[in-house]
Amino acid sequence: CKLLRLAQCEWPPAAEIEPDAMLRHTICYEYEAWLRDERGLADATIDALLREARRFLEWQSGHGKAPGLWALSVRDIDLYMDMRTRGLRRISLARVAAWLRSLLRYLHRTGRIPTDLTPHVIGPMLYAYEDVPSTLDRSQISAVLAVTRKDSSPRGLRDYAILQLLATYGLREGEICRLQLDDIDWRADSLRVRHTKTNACSYMPLVVPVGEALLDYLRLGRPQVEIREIFIRSCAPYTL
Repeated sequence: CKLLRLAQCEWPPAAEIEPDAMLRHTICYEYEAWLRDERGLADATIDALLREARRFLEWQSGHGKAPGLWALSVRDIDLYMDMRTRGLRRISLARVAAWLRSLLRYLHRTGRIPTDLTPHVIGPMLYAYEDVPSTLDRSQISAVLAVTRKDSSPRGLRDYAILQLLATYGLREGEICRLQLDDIDWRADSLRVRHTKTNACSYMPLVVPVGEALLDYLRLGRPQVEIREIFIRSCAPYTL
């Protein structure tokens, strides 16, 4: 074949493709068609799945005990996931696990591996709101207060007063809900707080931003009802 290409003036001669590389190329080509035609996934999702498929197949080619995929085992899956763990956050590793399950499901469905290995791909446990920061820095707090202050509706005035209490004193939700009109001493500029855990009371200085926010809410936002709690619903029924 090489002499024939030279005789036909084909130069440089075409590089020979190794069987493993050809197998990976064929699998990815057919996998892409399956993702698009049968599963109807978006292009961005297909690209992500294919990137992980190429990465896994290339890794398996260098680490597999036998050529091809027929001998793929649970231990191979564990070793690959251990390798992918390095430098990835939990949410990123969870995506890797999902992408790998998709590939393994396809390989089993098309008869390239004898066993469905998808149950053996163990990803990290994710929790709701785990990406939400536990604290805000001063600039973020100032930005939230600035945006909330623009809302002059009854609900906006209430929310701004609550945020001022949170930002200034670090009160708990229950402590804010239990605040009553009698807890504000306007003459002494103090605020009485009933602690939910100990049932004890603390007296906080009523700083100007908090006092102004509370006064605006009580005058312009809070419904005129007999309920003694400061913060109530902005519309009937006026409960906590």
